[in-house]
Amino acid sequence: MAATFLSSPVPKKARLLPCSPDPKKAVLFPGWVLLDRVGRTHCYDDPDAAASAVGDDATAVAVHTTSGQSGYLSFTLRAPPLVSYLDLHWPYGMPESMFFHPPAYPFVLSADENHVLLRIGLRNQSREGPNIFVYTVGASSRPLLRRLPACTKMAQGLAGRNEFMLVDTNIGILCRSGHQDDNYVVADLIVSWKAPRGHQDDYFKPSQVIASLCVFSASEGEWTVKEMLAPQPHGQGEGEFPVLWECDRVLPFAGRFLCWIDYYSGILLCDLSNDKAPVLYYKPFPGKQYPDEDHLNRGWPEAFRSVSVSQGMMRFVDIDKEGGQTSGLTITVWNFEIAGNNLTWEMQNVINLSDLWAQQGYQFEHLPCRAPEFPAVAKNDPDVLCCILREHELFHPGKVWIITIDMKHAAFQSCFRYVGEQIVGCNEDLDMDSDCIGSLLPTDFSKFLNSPSGNYS
Repeated sequence: MAATFLSSPVPKKARLLPCSPDPKKAVLFPGWVLLDRVGRTHCYDDPDAAASAVGDDATAVAVHTTSGQSGYLSFTLRAPPLVSYLDLHWPYGMPESMFFHPPAYPFVLSADENHVLLRIGLRNQSREGPNIFVYTVGASSRPLLRRLPACTKMAQGLAGRNEFMLVDTNIGILCRSGHQDDNYVVADLIVSWKAPRGHQDDYFKPSQVIASLCVFSASEGEWTVKEMLAPQPHGQGEGEFPVLWECDRVLPFAGRFLCWIDYYSGILLCDLSNDKAPVLYYKPFPGKQYPDEDHLNRGWPEAFRSVSVSQGMMRFVDIDKEGGQTSGLTITVWNFEIAGNNLTWEMQNVINLSDLWAQQGYQFEHLPCRAPEFPAVAKNDPDVLCCILREHELFHPGKVWIITIDMKHAAFQSCFRYVGEQIVGCNEDLDMDSDCIGSLLPTDFSKFLNSPSGNYS
């Protein structure tokens, strides 16, 4: 079944204006953005009101869900350190419980080059399949939205989950060389074990760990599944591919790899340069190794570890967990190197947090001496780190800032006071800071809105 292109125009009275006839009035979008993975829902009483709301927005597209409901998607794009958002405009009235139970809610799953992978959740989700879309800024006069067909294929004979495309953090998009509208793949990877019939496996030493890869090719318009043996050896020892594998994020890299990341373990890279013969590689993270208890209990490892791609370079950032300490804490940065089949980590920087807190700029802003969280490397500069800084612990009310750090010189750069904006129409006096921000996605799809080639100056 082919994917569905959703390119119907908005009503004439709300015609999108992708560019202004007067260059002086043209909108210049930021070259990259920090995109909140949790989108926002705007409710309207009728379709005309929703159409009017997005009428002059060059990012807006019509969206049609599997349930038959329709609306519009747009982006609120701001230059970092301001946060950008995916917005869903929903023309079915304002429910009484809008604040905490919107009728539909958008999520950003992944992004690469001029493509953004997103999902729309519906409160009354049918069995017609998840509403997963690819938003593309292409050579046409305005963006395109493509709804992917439901994936009916399943992983065979594996312990645990066997249905694909159900776990948001396990799904990624890879744009291969060039910026053609259909030159991308979307993939999900299930890693589990398969034991011979009648064989009782040791939980930590199963006889076979299998990676079942499900790929949607945009050019072919269909899903395929390939089963592979996970990288050897399996186990929980140093350098082994972990049996307790759990994916926290999926990251595209170098127009060739999709990288499934377990922040307690390492990176499982899948070379998708050849659809017919994908190849898996595993590279453990350097530095601290975590016990099995942490792998099982999980917590939120993305709060203190991240992998980002900037200017073609992949960087791993590890922030010491605070644990009540205020001294001896560091931020350590490694660069990922590929030479043939040889994968290595090269340490780039170590930043002492005590030294950072003592800097004049940091003290001038009266910032708390706490370890920052949710690190992300700036998309336009691999030596700039963006982090979230909280006045108190995660999920405790208090002020929140987004700070930037010059990693090359271990220097504090700037800070921006964050105010939560996820809940549309929320009273500004309501403190939404601490609970409404987590992992932010650095992406440069916004630059392609300025021109099809993505040139930005």
